[in-house]
Amino acid sequence: MSLSETEQAKVTELTLLGLPEEAAVECAKAITAGPNPAGKPAQVYGRMNVKEGADVAALTAAVKEYGAKSAAAPGQLGCSYSIADGALVMFETFDSINAMHIHVGHCFPAFTKILPHCEMDTLLATCDPSQLEFWTTVCNSWGAKTAECYPAL
Repeated sequence: MSLSETEQAKVTELTLLGLPEEAAVECAKAITAGPNPAGKPAQVYGRMNVKEGADVAALTAAVKEYGAKSAAAPGQLGCSYSIADGALVMFETFDSINAMHIHVGHCFPAFTKILPHCEMDTLLATCDPSQLEFWTTVCNSWGAKTAECYPAL
């Protein structure tokens, strides 16, 4: 399936920042398609450890940018972020699989500004049982030391 000019521009932007092409294509297509709610929303908790000597002001600015882009992404039902006690803590709720791809498409440029200051530690999620394989893959895709996903009741 071919990409529109807008989709190709998004793929180029994301791959230049280091996102694998397959993931960038999924993001671009999801942005075009929009959210596709089916089943229970997925809720994701993330923790990144702030690196020693990190520029906390730059990290804070990057997290604020990331948070604004996350909140504006279609399919994002809620998000909250905090930097305290040597950690960046993230809570995000997505209405669908497409919402996750849309989120990455919108937020990855800001996420790359967070990475110089933090190291991924933990990603935990709950999701619709029918989507467990997808969300487990998501949790394991970002290099977290602890990454687990559980079916929501």
